[in-house]
Amino acid sequence: MKKSPKGISYIDPLHAGRHPFQTYLLLLCIIAGLPILFGRIGASSIESELPFWLAFSWALLLFLGSAIGLVGAYWRGDPANALTIERIGLAVVGSAACVYAVVIIINTGWDRLIPAGITAAFGFASLRRARDIGQVIKMAIEDLKIEAAE
Repeated sequence: MKKSPKGISYIDPLHAGRHPFQTYLLLLCIIAGLPILFGRIGASSIESELPFWLAFSWALLLFLGSAIGLVGAYWRGDPANALTIERIGLAVVGSAACVYAVVIIINTGWDRLIPAGITAAFGFASLRRARDIGQVIKMAIEDLKIEAAE
């Protein structure tokens, strides 16, 4: 197993640290986004307190980012393409979640701090995973340069 100086390890770049929780959460985001995309917003949901266009935009980014992330995570083609696709999806869903957490607080007040915090934590975790994938890709490129020089 190769280890970088930063502690990231990989054996197969296609499975560079993926975890079942990542798959579960991305699938959950797809499921959560679908009702809003089809105009079904529950009366007691946070989305009901926001303008429809804002809730719809968030649901669209949540759905697309998660779907793209899952496609990349299970891509059976070129490992570099798979990691790049996954990274793009996680960056989209992570950014959308962080922005949405701020929007929740601005539009609904501090009484929605817990859902906003959970949403922000998911966003930061997604962005962290996207950063880690970037480091795995960088490490693989450095290894290729070393092998080419030898």
